[in-house]
Amino acid sequence: MSARHGSTKHSEQDSTGKTVPRFSAISAILYWLLTVVTGLTVISTEKYAYQNDASTHWFRVEQLRAGTIVPQVSQDFPELVVTNDHGNVVSFNNTAVNSPFAYLPSLIIRGDYKTSSIATLLITSGIIALAIYLAREFRYAILATAILPMTFFSLTFPTADAMINSFSLLFIAVVLCCYQSARFGWLHIVILSVLAAMLGQVKITCILIAFFVCVLLGKAKKIPLKMALFLPVVMAIASMAMWNRKVSNIATAPSRANIEKIGQLKNQMIADPLSLIGSWFQTLFEPLNVDTEKINGRLVNVSRNSQFFTGSEDMQLANAVIIPVLLAIAILVIVGASQQHLQGWKEIAVPALVSCAYFAATCTAMLVAWAGKSSGYASGIQNRYFVPILPLLFLLVPRLVSGARNRTVFATVIALTAFSYFGIAISFLIDWK
Repeated sequence: MSARHGSTKHSEQDSTGKTVPRFSAISAILYWLLTVVTGLTVISTEKYAYQNDASTHWFRVEQLRAGTIVPQVSQDFPELVVTNDHGNVVSFNNTAVNSPFAYLPSLIIRGDYKTSSIATLLITSGIIALAIYLAREFRYAILATAILPMTFFSLTFPTADAMINSFSLLFIAVVLCCYQSARFGWLHIVILSVLAAMLGQVKITCILIAFFVCVLLGKAKKIPLKMALFLPVVMAIASMAMWNRKVSNIATAPSRANIEKIGQLKNQMIADPLSLIGSWFQTLFEPLNVDTEKINGRLVNVSRNSQFFTGSEDMQLANAVIIPVLLAIAILVIVGASQQHLQGWKEIAVPALVSCAYFAATCTAMLVAWAGKSSGYASGIQNRYFVPILPLLFLLVPRLVSGARNRTVFATVIALTAFSYFGIAISFLIDWK
């Protein structure tokens, strides 16, 4: 997939056509090195409870390693899942529905929890680095998502989020690479279809990201190729449908909504779609402190939905640590829009519609599986669920500046990000109590 010559006045390509790949490669390598060094520091200290659902994800890894691919619900305790052929049961339904692909790093490199954490870090950060390289002139949107501390922490332990985030970014990057390709053809369709099938295995809502291929309709000059663009979408849906069928008898949170209740709630939503639409708007705009859900007597909604600005749900980073990297992200997004952007309202509409659909699907899933209701606020929803579509949102930013010098932008982003990641490492290395 070769990079398309920039159509903008301030293209990064020089006369040799090698500038963009070189900057992409340097960005990818520096990202991977900084993430790995900081991540190994975080993992080695074993401090702070920043990991979401760590025990249940690890139970799922151990179950998969033991050869139990599709878990069984216990007959004696419906809220528990059987871990192996000996009938041992543990409570981890919320991760029992995840496919083996979501834990690939821990299945490739076997070992204890720390070893699996390192494997997850190395492999998934490598996938994101590849995405940054492949995105070429659009790498700013991928990189801005990748350096977000909320994204970083998801790569540092054996969690399905690591593969969900990294593989979603890779798929988006490959689509953007195709968008810049001088010759778009059947080989691209094959590659996108294979990646879409894998995308369908990470998380059910991620199949919506497969629809981002519609941005390539203008690249496909002939009708057969245009029609073939929907093959990746079909592959993503089919892949997820096959896995979802295997775990259709497992409720994500049976203590809140069992399989029978989930079926009833789905029927209620179909019968009253306006209430469901109202729930989406309520979830989007309701103040965070209104929701009263508690865990161990502690209100959790605010911390779940401030992760974008604090790093994680259970550990909030200091302002001096988080603000520089947020500034770096803002610079990347704004400058990226000046370097390369989607052409025309039809292409811009694609990431906008996909993002809206992803939000609506996530809210609906949380209402049914966690909140146990057909309307109202989608209690339990978290910022981290939307990492996969952040690049699509960044692509919607219009050109706000022009003539930005690449080296100045590059140096500024490196300095700000390095400072924040250095701050993360320091916060884990020092015993503050």
